[in-house]
Amino acid sequence: MKKLSISKFKSHLPVVRRISYNSEKARSEELINHIGQINRELITTQQALVDAQHDTHRIKEYNKWLAINYPSPRTITHQRFESTKFNFQPKISIILPVYNTHPDYLKICIDSVVDQSYVNWELRIVDDASNSPETLDVLASYEATSDPRINITHSEKNGHISVASNIAIEQAKGEFIALLDHDDLLWPNALFEVVNLMQDHPDADFVYSDEDKIEADGYVHFYPYFKPDWSPHLLECINYITHFSVIRTSLIREIGGFDVHMVGTQDWDLFLRLLEKTDKIYHVPTILYSWRAHEGSTALLIDSKSYVFINQETALKNHFKRIKPNYEVDLQRENHDLWYARYKVIGKPLVSIVIPTKDKLEYLKRCVESVLEKTDYRKYEIIIVDTGSVEPSTHEYYASLQENYSDKKIRIKKFLKQPFNYSNACNYGAKQAKGEYLIMLNNDTEVCAGSWIEDMLGYAQQPDIATVGAKLLYPTGKIQHAGITLGIGSWEPVAGHSGIQMDNSPKDSYQLMYTHTVRDVSGVTAACLMVSAKKFWQVKGFDPKYRVTFNDVDLNLKFREAGYNNIYLPFVELTHNESISVGRAMQGRDMSELDKSAKMIRKRWPGIIDNDPYYNKNFFILSSNFDLDVFPENKK
Repeated sequence: MKKLSISKFKSHLPVVRRISYNSEKARSEELINHIGQINRELITTQQALVDAQHDTHRIKEYNKWLAINYPSPRTITHQRFESTKFNFQPKISIILPVYNTHPDYLKICIDSVVDQSYVNWELRIVDDASNSPETLDVLASYEATSDPRINITHSEKNGHISVASNIAIEQAKGEFIALLDHDDLLWPNALFEVVNLMQDHPDADFVYSDEDKIEADGYVHFYPYFKPDWSPHLLECINYITHFSVIRTSLIREIGGFDVHMVGTQDWDLFLRLLEKTDKIYHVPTILYSWRAHEGSTALLIDSKSYVFINQETALKNHFKRIKPNYEVDLQRENHDLWYARYKVIGKPLVSIVIPTKDKLEYLKRCVESVLEKTDYRKYEIIIVDTGSVEPSTHEYYASLQENYSDKKIRIKKFLKQPFNYSNACNYGAKQAKGEYLIMLNNDTEVCAGSWIEDMLGYAQQPDIATVGAKLLYPTGKIQHAGITLGIGSWEPVAGHSGIQMDNSPKDSYQLMYTHTVRDVSGVTAACLMVSAKKFWQVKGFDPKYRVTFNDVDLNLKFREAGYNNIYLPFVELTHNESISVGRAMQGRDMSELDKSAKMIRKRWPGIIDNDPYYNKNFFILSSNFDLDVFPENKK
């Protein structure tokens, strides 16, 4: 995302020109066009101002976070002592390919390794036939040092970054290899934090951390990138891992190191091949690496290397062919350097759409008609589970549906058991279903695009995936749901919707990663949830103990416990008038019921509720818009 300073806004403001014309008609048409252009430019300028305010807010947040979290000299001294007591003290081989690097950047980069609080490392520098005297002088100065941990190899021929990196991998003596770019820098606690994690996870094959960017002058940190824990489906959408990455040497050698043909996307290709070999992948949820942004750097602008996209597509296609040869995958590149994988549906399985409802005909009718009118996939049935409608207009609508759909595409099933129990109503509908796949759909939703069932079904057919959810939008166009996040909420921090009330367009890396990517999530809302009937009944469906709320949270966690992934799809969108039928929390619902369910689910899933692996612990738990927690007392 480009930064835009307020001082530059004058150049973005429209300029009204003096216009002269030979005819009144031409003058009128041109004037209309010109006014339209002015309006478009004004809208662009206003949006730029909004974006700048958003950036300013994020920058202030991050400055506070840095003040609290950047390691002090005292912390580094303490870490040097603590690391000597580690039971597991592996040697880390940091590989550093170099080519005509700016001498100041290179020196700062190397010094950031020398200054590490964990000392069992070696630095493997491979100079890729640099011809810059300044670069070579810097390397010569480190060759003259007495530090045996610094090793420099000079290649006779320029082979590019992958070749140079592979030379360093071959030479490495360490049990693990760490990747470092020649103009970036490690935070002084980087290796310590990685090895500290390994004390609890000595089986780790791959460890990555959060990162930020740093201005070319090296003083200003910006665009922090706080990541989720290991998320294989997210990695198939975007290279969210990037830096800092530490990989077991034997494993990286087993897969052949970097592919020299994947220029510009060599890291992503490497990570994709690694995930095919191991799931022992861990995340250090703090920033340990700064990616320098300067002219021509991909840290500043990915389009500076346009050939990257061709190689990204190749790497992803090869990956899917290796891991899922029986599935046809259509890759589509979206804005912001995202790739969406759409699985082609195998066969034509029947999909049963279960809609619990009670009156509220205006919404139910819109919901049903949106499914009937917009859905491209034709092999589906709708099961309306009526839980006690009393309005004559509702029953008249039911009669018209049964008359017009005598082929039983739509079935009305009455479930009048009292008191109302959403879990029981959904389970009852699922028992009536004839389909291999179920969609739980709220009566206050509306389908936006025809491919919604096919898009969700392609993922639901994957053996490792249980629930598949959509992006839900308020009628205003703002986001209502982009996955369930555990441990957030202003009332009872059990679970909430990611991205709630955000604009449906990303303004920074947080929104991009959490609302616009295909990603692993702890859960998705039952307002629109697809799952195979077999998997649904494998975990015994919804638990009736959760009568009104948190039933979908519990269902999703049961799938996670059974070893499945839950997936959020940003390209499947529905409109949602949230909780029209039963009311929103704290707006008419029985608060004692909510409190009871909250206590029950915390008891059922101790520890999990407060530790969502897909929501970075540095985010504020009282917010769902990815604000940083800049108050140390709130740390989990």
